[in-house]
Amino acid sequence: LGPDHPDLATRLNNLANLLHDTARSAQAEPLLREAIAIKEKTLGREHPSLATSLNNLANVLRSMGRTAETEMLYRESIAIQEKTLGREHPALATSRHNLGVVLREAGRHDEAEPLLREAIAIWSATLGPDHAQPARGKRNLAVLLLARSRLEEALACAQAAFEVHEGLLAADHSWRVDSALTY
Repeated sequence: LGPDHPDLATRLNNLANLLHDTARSAQAEPLLREAIAIKEKTLGREHPSLATSLNNLANVLRSMGRTAETEMLYRESIAIQEKTLGREHPALATSRHNLGVVLREAGRHDEAEPLLREAIAIWSATLGPDHAQPARGKRNLAVLLLARSRLEEALACAQAAFEVHEGLLAADHSWRVDSALTY
């Protein structure tokens, strides 16, 4: 396919995600940068696939503690997604959520909270309230609310997230914890 084919960029992106998932972020970074360069060249600066790779690079840089670059990349991904996918797309919710978590970790709670709430709302509307993604958002919102000493709200978010995760575990497994303990 050649060195500038979008399929190569997709494969580089996927390999980088695997490396990142196996705690090899330093190896993932150059692959994602190469994928981004190919996508910019072949697909343009405003393509949703580019936004995905920018989000993935931000995830890698976040794990390496490079917060300023991480924030910039999430914001760039969000701008592309808003323009190309619309404000109610689950991919946009993911980028908003990720930026919200980074801002929460930096103690910028006033900026983080609306992003987390928007992500939860988009995921709930598009994927359903009992999907793992809105539960993940609620769990992260609970952490933020706890840091802000809004204990009742934090407990409600954490409980809602727990109930979804508990339901998903029960649906995915034919066994229960009490029956597993009998072996």
